[in-house]
Amino acid sequence: MSTRNFYQDLPAFTEFSTAFKQINYKNVPDDWWVIFVDVVNSTKAIEEDRYKTVNFIGALPIVVVLNLLTPLAIPYVFNGDGATILIEDSDKAQVLDVLTASAQFVDSAYGLQYSLGAIRVQMLRQMGGEVKLAKFNVSGNCQQAFFIGGGISLAESLFKNNANFQLDTNKKTMLTPDFSGLECRWQDIRNDRGSVLCLLLQIVDEKLDYENIFQHLEGFVGNQKQRSAVHEKYLKPSFSPQQLITESKLFGSTHGGMLRMLGIMVENLIGKFLMGFSIKEWKFYKKNLRQTTDAEKFDDTLRMVVAVTENQQNLLIAYLEQQYQEKKLIYGIHVADRALMTCLIFERHGQQVHFIDAADGGYAFAAKQFKQRKHDLHPFAKL
Repeated sequence: MSTRNFYQDLPAFTEFSTAFKQINYKNVPDDWWVIFVDVVNSTKAIEEDRYKTVNFIGALPIVVVLNLLTPLAIPYVFNGDGATILIEDSDKAQVLDVLTASAQFVDSAYGLQYSLGAIRVQMLRQMGGEVKLAKFNVSGNCQQAFFIGGGISLAESLFKNNANFQLDTNKKTMLTPDFSGLECRWQDIRNDRGSVLCLLLQIVDEKLDYENIFQHLEGFVGNQKQRSAVHEKYLKPSFSPQQLITESKLFGSTHGGMLRMLGIMVENLIGKFLMGFSIKEWKFYKKNLRQTTDAEKFDDTLRMVVAVTENQQNLLIAYLEQQYQEKKLIYGIHVADRALMTCLIFERHGQQVHFIDAADGGYAFAAKQFKQRKHDLHPFAKL
């Protein structure tokens, strides 16, 4: 019996605070695959002030696979400088082909490379890693995939440390990637609190649970609305060629790209007018956008992008550091003065998702710090 609709048919839960309850999770079928796509040397690109580009092409594999398999819903996680995607066995060949074609396009258009890997869920189980999946309903127009069981973390470690799980991105492929829906049209987003904190957190003490840790975090940064790094009054379309060139390169680096950039500017100008004068459904566009963000997620690691004051930041870091020194958890953070947003728009006033990250390194720099702390705590473990 085919398991292709496993995720699509999975019931969704609606409260993020219940994301850590086992009852929400189901075993991913053995014949599914965990696919990893990472931007190679992303740290160097960030140091060259290209994090917005890294973010954009980190989200690109997701939209390519979604467009390939539409209307099938698939589980994925955006990691800032890459993505984790789960697919059923019958879709594996064409998914890897289109991701290989995407890697070649990214190399040509942006001068950046992907590393690509694939690991079967059954193999992860045989190696002691479980893969359990839940679906979180962010809103009627946006769902997220969450994971528990250690299998995703194990898969990432195998992918990064074992060449047997890494795939050749230079092989010939006849598929043409469809980038429809991938957008990068907003200015960097500031907030009333002053800073944006990107956090990665993983419990290592079995006596602790994520639900308790999350309650402590909420105590420092407030409820979801209070800690949100995306507020409507700070959402402003961009008219900067330096920012819009990232999306326009999807249509060519010369003539076609320049025409597309002018087209984006015109669309942004029209959108700004329609939103400013609350014309028809555009009156609710920013509200819908805010309700379809992925600023908080869970895939064996708690990932959050939140707005914080200086005092909240200090209290939160002090708490995390104390828990780390007591060997209860591992964490990595990155703090910036604004957030970045990369968008997947499938319906302008309907289904969409907005990937949120902190500027100037975000998840990538938080992950670097996280891995260093993990190494310090377990110096002989492969990262």
